Amino acid sequence: MSCILRISGKDFDVDLCVEGKDIALSNIYRKGDPRYPASKPNGPKLEHSGLSVEVSSADFSDMNQQLEDAIDFLNKSSGLIRELVEFNGVEYALLDFGVETKPPFWGSYTFPPELAYLAGQLGLGLCVSTYPVDEDEET
Repeated sequence: MSCILRISGKDFDVDLCVEGKDIALSNIYRKGDPRYPASKPNGPKLEHSGLSVEVSSADFSDMNQQLEDAIDFLNKSSGLIRELVEFNGVEYALLDFGVETKPPFWGSYTFPPELAYLAGQLGLGLCVSTYPVDEDEET
């Protein structure tokens, strides 16, 4: 998953929000659940509830495809996205683009005006999460 729609909030009732909606969730989490359920089930607890939806499955190396997929997703799903973002308790709503970085680990990413406009109209922030890749490492 390279581009993800993330929605969360401290007082966000994620179960009620998605009830009856036709939405393919990638992840759902609830306030009070263990932050690391497998390794530290009695450790720190989540302070927010939220959900994730896959917007693009393009490779981390294919930012252009992620952008195209995101524009298509926002155009096709604007009504549903607006319902999710405007749901009571939502504090954060954004599109998170995952991209790989290679040494020397710098990059510049530009969002097309259409994407920025659509995201803004729907109350979504835009985020780029970078993941370092070792060019010498064989995959």
